Amino acid sequence: MTNRSILRIRTIGSDPTVAFAGAELERILRRMTAGTVVCLSGLDPRPEADTLVVGCAEAFPDVVLPEVADAKLDDAIALDIRNRCGIIVGANPRATLIAAYRYLSELGCRWVRPGDDGELIPECNDPLSCDISLSEAPECRHRGLAIEGACSAEHVAALIDWLPKVGMNTYFIEYFCGYIFYNNWYSERHKACNRRALMPEEQAAELAERAIVEIKRRSLLFHRAGHGWTCMPLGIPPELWDEPIERDFGEQTRHIALYQGKRAMYHGIPRRTNLCYSQPEVRAMIVDGIVEYAEGHPEVDYLHFWLADGSNHFCECEDCQEMRPADYYVMMLNELDAALSARGLPTRIVFIIYVDLLWPPAEQRIHNSERFVMMFAPLHRPYFARFDPKERQEAIPPFVLNKLTFKEGQNLNHLAGWQQVFDGDSLVFDYRFMWGQYDDPGHAEIARIVDADTPTLAKVGLNGMISDQSQRVFMPSGFPMAVLAHRLWGSDDGYEALADDHFAAAFGAEGDLCRRYLEQLSELFQARWLSEYTISAETAVPPGVLAGLQTVPEKIAEFLPSIERNRVLDQPVHARSWEILHQHAQLCRVLALAIAAELEGERDQAAAHWREMELRLVEQEGEIHQVYDVFLFLLSMRRKYRIPQIVGME
Repeated sequence: MTNRSILRIRTIGSDPTVAFAGAELERILRRMTAGTVVCLSGLDPRPEADTLVVGCAEAFPDVVLPEVADAKLDDAIALDIRNRCGIIVGANPRATLIAAYRYLSELGCRWVRPGDDGELIPECNDPLSCDISLSEAPECRHRGLAIEGACSAEHVAALIDWLPKVGMNTYFIEYFCGYIFYNNWYSERHKACNRRALMPEEQAAELAERAIVEIKRRSLLFHRAGHGWTCMPLGIPPELWDEPIERDFGEQTRHIALYQGKRAMYHGIPRRTNLCYSQPEVRAMIVDGIVEYAEGHPEVDYLHFWLADGSNHFCECEDCQEMRPADYYVMMLNELDAALSARGLPTRIVFIIYVDLLWPPAEQRIHNSERFVMMFAPLHRPYFARFDPKERQEAIPPFVLNKLTFKEGQNLNHLAGWQQVFDGDSLVFDYRFMWGQYDDPGHAEIARIVDADTPTLAKVGLNGMISDQSQRVFMPSGFPMAVLAHRLWGSDDGYEALADDHFAAAFGAEGDLCRRYLEQLSELFQARWLSEYTISAETAVPPGVLAGLQTVPEKIAEFLPSIERNRVLDQPVHARSWEILHQHAQLCRVLALAIAAELEGERDQAAAHWREMELRLVEQEGEIHQVYDVFLFLLSMRRKYRIPQIVGME
């Protein structure tokens, strides 16, 4: 029978993101009901029959949201739908959009991966017959992702669109325009012939602007920049920091860090080159560049100011040796705050504690903590281990300029040292999904550690996370990313409940069968052990590791009939999930053979498997690029296993 009901959505006020929330409700509810859904704007927040009223809390004086520290930054939401009418409210426009998606999720919608083919919208003839009441605020303020790997404009747009659907609120375009990451995709740098290919810089700027439009449409918290401020005073183009250069800097040479008796580019790479920060003139050039950028880019909510990338190559001149690098860094932060305040600019600045800067300042202190966010970036952290708050009590090793060693640990003692001198907002910059997922082809082990680890952020004094990661971590499934989103929000659903829900939504009736298969793959690949393995360490390989890897092809063959019968399901989301699993099975078979041969020392045999895998992935990329980053996978494998056959990446 034709559905002849009419459901009204009334958005309150003129905010574009609230209007977008109304449009999304209209779009999805129309698909759910096959009826008529009308979205209108108005000023009256009072509910009426067959109507959902949507808006920010300021328009609803009788609605009491959970208390938050800052209503512009923190995303409290409330839903109250009963007697065939109700309200959908957020503390700010972004939270209102998140609240709209939360309402839809309560009706059974799921977003198992970015893109239309990850959007599960069930039939619901009369959604207003479902009474729903909740009032929540997330556990963490910062819940977002950073651009990484190789990505197209479409990949980035799809991921940005997915974020508020799962309760995330932040996106970070690193390196101003994300040039490196767009170039990796558009120049196809996973292919040997394109190793040094460079796209025009202005194209990356255009792609970044497209991403910013999508960020602002959703009022996501927008982070930008990072490394590179140390290059701009030398007149180096802001998006070519990874390319070695040869140039005579003339009088400006004195501004470059003195390292091993020379003032020169570190390994020829501007992004990795520090300046001589004890010079007031150098600090002023950096600060002036940041202020000018902030003034010209009011769309940026959080501007990242980092020093050069890498470790153990700070300036060794007599003046710079008088204090730690972190002391000079804090000097610049204070000078930057003063300059921004003089211009009346409210831009928040994110500073990074990373490699050499993990050692806190010994003399300087940040004057205005309200301006700054401290970002903890434990690059050397083992990502199949959870944060252990007890590590905060460990002594920090002595600081020895350019002779630092980095313990393979969580670095929480360094974080605690910084927390003694800075009491402002903070977050972790996590690298788990840049590399970790490739050591765990089944994604089951990494999902469990995300589930256990993410809730510890608050226990160690961190207010959330930006995950610096591939944009495409949805093969074999998006379950680890779903767990991350749930735990950053603070969901108290147990791990088993999350798994049951996700695999049913993504794979349908046989979702649990799929889950058990992926858990078996993680076990056979020994993901935790593999994540710690390095080819140069001559590590003894436990017998069970080789036996497990050699069993992988057999287990995949046993499961292929299940994949085949589900690839033709009527539900498009489910069919696509099983098709992705089919592509994944082909990769895992060859990957297991390649790693097993490597561990046995059979380099020629391993080389043949690596070559087969590379050719297969390049051939498959058109089918899987929305969910899997072929460039970053090949890059990671080449670095981990020192594979000469896979070329084209640095």
